Amino acid sequence: MLLNFKPILLFTVIITAISCEKIIPFTSDITESKLVVNSLFDNTQRWNIHVSKSLSVIDNAELTGVENASVIISDSVGNIIYLVHDSGGFYTGGTMPQTNNTYRIDVSANNYNSVYALETLPKNIPILAVDTSSIINTNNEKELQFDITFLDPSEETNYYILGIEVGFWEIYDIGAGLLDSLFIEMTIPLYSNDQAINNNEGKNIDGTILFDDILFNGQNKNLSVYSYIEDISWGGGFPITFDYIHVNLFNISQATYLYKKSYSIHQNTSGNPFAQAVQVYSNITNGFGIFGGAQIDTFSL
Repeated sequence: MLLNFKPILLFTVIITAISCEKIIPFTSDITESKLVVNSLFDNTQRWNIHVSKSLSVIDNAELTGVENASVIISDSVGNIIYLVHDSGGFYTGGTMPQTNNTYRIDVSANNYNSVYALETLPKNIPILAVDTSSIINTNNEKELQFDITFLDPSEETNYYILGIEVGFWEIYDIGAGLLDSLFIEMTIPLYSNDQAINNNEGKNIDGTILFDDILFNGQNKNLSVYSYIEDISWGGGFPITFDYIHVNLFNISQATYLYKKSYSIHQNTSGNPFAQAVQVYSNITNGFGIFGGAQIDTFSL
């Protein structure tokens, strides 16, 4: 049996769930619905934008995509990209973002104020080396350790996301002496004891790690991260051998960092009556949402 189980790492744009978070707290001054624009874009994918509308807490309508919008992206050298509606409020374009290019998105629709945002796709920061080892931690649990080295640029503040994707066959017993198998592709959950990471709230995003370079700006950084082997060893009882390991280092913009950090804190405190409400960061002028970029470097093992 062949089954692909692959939670998308970060920047493939799955915006439906994100757009459902855009609810305006009710005040006497907020009665007007606004456009919500969401796109987390990178250097590996074509443009994909989701457009929806905001709701107040007293609005019982369903959150749906806006399907009659005009979505235009222009770059710093004069190119214009007209995005076409696909379905459910998703708009797509035929080109991919380019490194160090600044992009402006303009979105308009009948009965809404027009919105816009500016964002620059960051440059590539390559992974120089990755060393791996199996260890036993202080709780006598098996873990994978990854020592990842990269050179942080000195001329700017940089923001990062680190994620590791793996693919492997899981073999299991189906009885009567027969075996079956599943091919699993997934992002493994990570943690780190590095001070640069532990100083950042909202550091863990869907199994990945979010951090900045405040403590190592301009240095050759060696980052050690860990993952519990038991977390990916379901059921079968047979040893797992990885077909591939992809270590992904995202150099992200400040807007993307602030959005990811605030969204993670919001998710972690949602439903807690004793937690202070967290406002998710938005860089959409006259509306809500995120237009944020990342450059991805992948080191394959």
